[in-house]
Parts: sequence; C-alpha cells; structure tokens
Amino acid sequence: MEGIRDRSIRVPLDIPLGSPFRLVWPQGADQADADGLLSRFGPLSSMVLTSLRDVGVQARTDELQELWDLALRDAFPDADAKAPGGVPVATVRTAVLYWRLIALFAQLAEELAALCAAIETWVLADRVRFEHCHIGREYLLWKLPSRTPLSAVLRRFADANAMASLIHYPRAKDLTPFFVTAKQARLLDGLGQRSAQTAASLCRLAAELMTDDVQRTFVRWKHRVTATSPNVVPLWLPAEVDEVGDAVEHRFNHGFGIIDWAPQPTARPQLILWPAERIDFVAYRGASSGLLQLMTLLLDGALRHGLGAVTCFPYITLPTEPVTAAERRAIDALEASDYRLQVLVAGVAPQGRRRARGK
Repeated sequence: MEGIRDRSIRVPLDIPLGSPFRLVWPQGADQADADGLLSRFGPLSSMVLTSLRDVGVQARTDELQELWDLALRDAFPDADAKAPGGVPVATVRTAVLYWRLIALFAQLAEELAALCAAIETWVLADRVRFEHCHIGREYLLWKLPSRTPLSAVLRRFADANAMASLIHYPRAKDLTPFFVTAKQARLLDGLGQRSAQTAASLCRLAAELMTDDVQRTFVRWKHRVTATSPNVVPLWLPAEVDEVGDAVEHRFNHGFGIIDWAPQPTARPQLILWPAERIDFVAYRGASSGLLQLMTLLLDGALRHGLGAVTCFPYITLPTEPVTAAERRAIDALEASDYRLQVLVAGVAPQGRRRARGK
C-alpha cells in the first residue's frame, strides 16, 4: 500500500485580511450568495456554516435513517415484531444496534451544544461581520467546560427566549409598517414565539435524556469498545447485585452492558446495563430526529443573514400546531419585502415605503 498514507493534503484556511484568495464555488451556484456569505461571515465561518447545513446535518440524517432501517430489519425482523406492541428479538445484533442509536443521539447532542454556544458568541457580539465573525472558530474549537455535564449546557439553551435570540426572531414592532401589515406582523410574531418554544422543548428533551450513563456509553462506543450483550460473555458481579436481580437479569437477556471505568480519580469499574426494548429504540430515534431539525433551524437562522436561498423566516412547529395558510402568506409577504436586504443583510433601521396597516 505504498503511497496511501500520503494521499491526503492539508490546505491552510487562515487568510490574512486583504490577502488574495480563490473561490471554489459549486457549479451553477449564484455568485451573489458567495459575496453575501463572505461579507457577512467571513471565509471560515461561511465554510463551516454551509458545510454543516448542506453536508454535515444531511450525513447525520442519513446515518440515523440507515440505522433505523437496520433496526427494523434485524431487531424487528417479522410482522409480529414490527406491529404495535411488538418486541425486538434478543440478540447481539439488536443490542449493538441500540448501542449505536444511543451513541448517535449523544453525538448529536454534543454537536447541538457546540453550535448553540458558537452562535451565542456571535449574538452577544451583536452579530458582527466578516473577519469579526468567529462562529466557525468557536464551533470547531468548542469543548465541554470542565466538570460541566453536557446536560447542563443543553439546559441553558432549553428556554424559548434563548432560542428566539439565537434564531433572531423579529417581534411585531420590528416588521410593521415597513415590511408587512400589522396583522401579518402579529401572525409572524406568534409563529416565531411558537417556533422558539418548540425549539426549546427539543433542547430540553435532549438535556433530560443526556444522562451521565448515556455519556459514558457514548465514550465506550468511540474508545475501548467493551460491551456484553445477551448471555455472550462471562461476568463476575458482587453479591449485592442479587438485590436487584430481576432488573439485572432482564437487561442481561434483552439488552446490553458497558464495562466502564470513568477517568475521575475516585472512579471504580462499573457495568452500565441498558434494556433494548421497543420504547427505548423509539425514544432515542425520535430525540435524534428532533436534534437534527433543531440544528437545521439554527443554521438557517444564521445563514439567512447572508444566503439568499435560505428562507427569511425559518421555523419549526409541532405536528399538532402546524403553520396556517395565513402564516404562510405572511412569510411570503415578508420575503417579498425589503426585510432581508435592510435588516438581515445590511442591518440598518427599517426605511422606505410604509405598508398598508392591516387589522
């Protein structure tokens, strides 16, 4: 395999201000989008944000779907298992698939925390432009603060006001009279609040599920793969485990366990046992899907400041509270106005022709 190790190359991306550069842009893409991204976010943050939106999130979405397809095929192999109330087969394959699903959820939770933290730095800096925008750097270099659980970071953003700030939803007074009618402004104000509440609820769910056991199980998927699944390897356990014998026995027979040793000085080796039942598969798949939707919303909320292909009013709603036809018309009216150019791109005070006042 001579030469294989040298097939990768490294290209520096730190372009000093004023230095010449070459744009490698997708064929057929609008040059105005490239200019808008560059002037708003600078080169590095533009690359990070668009790669996350158009490649990274899609890759994770594909990974989740492929994993779910495998679970349906191997963990729920027949009609009885797939039917409501059906149970997965107790096999090593089922256990490993569930382990992978937990690990993917934890990976997405970590990526969401990094993205929220990176966008927050931009928001706190008053959404600065070009070389002053450090979203890309903050995202790539983000690390979980020392002695802080990931759930605590997620919980900090699990608030409707925090989400509305990250996404930069306008209030009614910001939209009328220059961009939409008063009635449309109220509709968009309500939709923004509803979307922020939905986003916060998804972040809150991730925080609740992101336990220390999930974190350690994720670590063991990435490093030093040590696991047992239904009656496969010998285990020597302390006698006091017999006091919760039924719960342990059930997980031995229908789930999996992680042989773990946390890095803390006082930690001791432990066996983290998980069930692998229908409710577990469904819960982590649903939570993972919600995190992907939330990441897309946050990326659109930022990129709409420089990328014309992104809607000027991104949102996320619950299936029980779908967007109404009137709200869609209000979004179309906002898109047809000068809102994107004046507020999102230029960042100037609203000006120009007043819209008719609606009731």
